[in-house]
Amino acid sequence: IAGRDDATEGAALANLQLLLLQEGRAIESLVYGRRAVSLLAGCVARRPYLRARELMALLHARFGDWARFDEECREIREATEVLPDEEREPLEYAQYVMRAGTALDRGDYDDSLGYLEKVERLNPAMATWVCALRAYAFVSTGRAAEARALLPQLRALEEAPSWLPIWIETIDARCSVSLDEPADAVARASLALQRLADPAYGSPGNRASMILQLAESLPTHAPFRALARKAFHVAAEGNLARILEIERFTRAQTVSVELSTDERLMLRDLRSRLHTRHAELYAAIADLFEELAARGDELGGCLPQDDPHIVLCAWCSCVRHEDGRWIPVGGYLPESRKVPLTHGICPACRRDLASVG
Repeated sequence: IAGRDDATEGAALANLQLLLLQEGRAIESLVYGRRAVSLLAGCVARRPYLRARELMALLHARFGDWARFDEECREIREATEVLPDEEREPLEYAQYVMRAGTALDRGDYDDSLGYLEKVERLNPAMATWVCALRAYAFVSTGRAAEARALLPQLRALEEAPSWLPIWIETIDARCSVSLDEPADAVARASLALQRLADPAYGSPGNRASMILQLAESLPTHAPFRALARKAFHVAAEGNLARILEIERFTRAQTVSVELSTDERLMLRDLRSRLHTRHAELYAAIADLFEELAARGDELGGCLPQDDPHIVLCAWCSCVRHEDGRWIPVGGYLPESRKVPLTHGICPACRRDLASVG
C-alpha cells in the first residue's frame, strides 16, 4: 500500500501500530504510529487518526514521556471537540479509559478516580476494571482499608481477566504494609513482585510503574529492604530491555526503511531518558546498600549465610546472588563498602570457555 493515497496508507500503518503494540514491540509501534498520524492528519475520516493518536499517547505514557503524552492528549481533545455529538461521545469515553489508567502510572490518583467515575457511568460493563483501578488508587492515597474492602469483589469473579491476579496481589501487599501487618506484608509483597517480574502475567497498566510504586511503599527496615532492592533491580532490567529494543530497531532500520530526522531525534531523546532512569534505579539500589553498611548490617542477598565472602565471576566480575542470579557488581556494591571477595565462574562464562577449549 506504500505510495497510495494518504488515507489508505495511514490506516494501514495505524493497524500495524496496534499489532506491534499488542506484540510488545513498543518502539516500532511508536515509530509507525508517528507516521500514521502524519498521513491521517489531513484526512476527512477522524476515527483512524484519533485512534492512532490515542495509541501514541499510551506509548509515551509507557515510556514516562509525560510532555509528549500531554501534547497528544491536547491534540486529541481539540480534534474531538469539533465533531458531532454521535461521533464525539464514544471517542471521549475512550479517552476517559485511557486517562484513568495513565493517571495511575503518573501518580495523579485523584485524576484517575475522577476518570473512573465517568467510565463507570458511561459503561457499567467496565465494572471489574474500574474496581481494580479504584482499589489501586485508594491504597496509593492512604485509603488502604477502602482498597481492601474492594478485593473480595474482585476475587469472587468466576472468569477473571488474566491481568487481575497481579493487581489483587499488589494491592493486597500494599494494604498489608499500610495497615501494619508485617507477617502478611512480607509474603504478599514477595508474591506480588514475583508476578510483576513475570511477563506471563498481563497488566492493563505500566508494569514498571507498579514495581516502583511497590518498592517505594515498603518500610525501610529488614526484610522489606531486600524486597525493595529486588524490585528496583527488576525495574532496572525492564528499563535496560527497552534501551536494547531501541538499539536493535535503530540498527535494523539502517538496512531497511530509513528513519526520518524527527524519528531519530525522538528515539535519541527516549534513549537518553531511559539511560537517566537506569542510572537512578541503580543509584537507589546502591543507597539501600549504603544504609545497610552504615548500620553495620550484612549485604543481605549477596552474602550467603554460611560464608562471609561475596562470590564474583573471575571472568566478568558478576556477583552471585543467594537466589542463584548473577548480577553486575557495579550496580550493587557501594565503593565505600569493604567486604571480603572471592572468585567463582558464572554459567555464561563457563559456556564461553567450554566452546573455546
